[in-house]
Amino acid sequence: MPSDMIPLTEQDAEHLGLLVVFHYLFGALGMVFTVPSVVFLVMGVQALTGRMELTDATGATASMSDTWLLVIVAIAWLVVGLTLSTCVLLAARFIRRCERYHFCLGVAAAACVVFPVGTTLGVLTILLLQRQTVKATFLDQTHGLSPVPQERMV
Repeated sequence: MPSDMIPLTEQDAEHLGLLVVFHYLFGALGMVFTVPSVVFLVMGVQALTGRMELTDATGATASMSDTWLLVIVAIAWLVVGLTLSTCVLLAARFIRRCERYHFCLGVAAAACVVFPVGTTLGVLTILLLQRQTVKATFLDQTHGLSPVPQERMV
């Protein structure tokens, strides 16, 4: 380790560990909340192929443009939700290993879009990753979450 490097403190290591857990939870919940889009996609495709008729509360049949809108929104929801959830799960893995600093920072910024849980997680992640000790640990990549004992921090 270079002599000018600031070692990771116990508190930083504990906070990183908590971030890992919360990223895994947030990523898993994102996957769960993305699954319903498959139902809307199937309904839209069945309506487009004529196997199902979509009607509103008054009994009026949905137009072809409305059906296409349903399919497009379902596909977008599926792609964006799975992509963000996968990136959050990968970020959790990289945070645990103290690797890929900029990827983790970018995912934290992207998670801020999902209000309120993603915003909270993203802001806390950005704040923690901006700490000098954490940033140095990520950019050094020679040690993981085990903190250096306080007596060596002279």
